[in-house]
Amino acid sequence: MKKKTQTVPVAHLEMVDGTAYVAGRKVKVRVLAELHLEGGTSAEELTARYHITLAEFHTAMAYYFDHQAEFEAERKALQAAMDAARADSAARLEQMKARQSKPGTG
Repeated sequence: MKKKTQTVPVAHLEMVDGTAYVAGRKVKVRVLAELHLEGGTSAEELTARYHITLAEFHTAMAYYFDHQAEFEAERKALQAAMDAARADSAARLEQMKARQSKPGTG
């Protein structure tokens, strides 16, 4: 007897402008994964903090592991953007300091 199979859509997740969230919440899958894997925050702590169920948490983590390369690329892009903004801010601060240290400007 042949079994009938069907694809089931992923419950508990939604995509908004290409970003994965826990459905009906403003919690990014990336944030949950980083806090859990890099920050050492337990599943129980995260479910309490973000008011999500363990099923939602584990679905988010499964999605993260299925798309880990994409999340890593996003993390690197965000880090590069933060580094660029930090460098720009430092350069502007130095320019302001240089202007203030000139005689007659301060």
